[in-house]
Amino acid sequence: MWEPQWPTDTPALYPWQKEAIKKAVLARRWIFNDETGLGKSAEAILATRLLDGKSIAVVTPAIVRRAWVKQIETWAPGATVATHTFGAQRQHLTKDQASEVAAR
Repeated sequence: MWEPQWPTDTPALYPWQKEAIKKAVLARRWIFNDETGLGKSAEAILATRLLDGKSIAVVTPAIVRRAWVKQIETWAPGATVATHTFGAQRQHLTKDQASEVAAR
């Protein structure tokens, strides 16, 4: 199986994470469905890096936003992280609006 050029500026990965990342990169899309605490965030971030992704949008409840920022800082050192908080009312974004938020 194809072996990617693994980043050297991140913590070590477990074997199952490497396999999931390789499958995601080869498929160019993937749902990481590991159990809680097994490293899905790292898998998603590194798969994006290996695909030369320029931006990634993470839509998450506000309560875990800081955890995601920390994960991005860990697994994509030097990446620019922008967050956006919506008001109390639920808002739906169009694809263009989501791209604009991700670009911030």
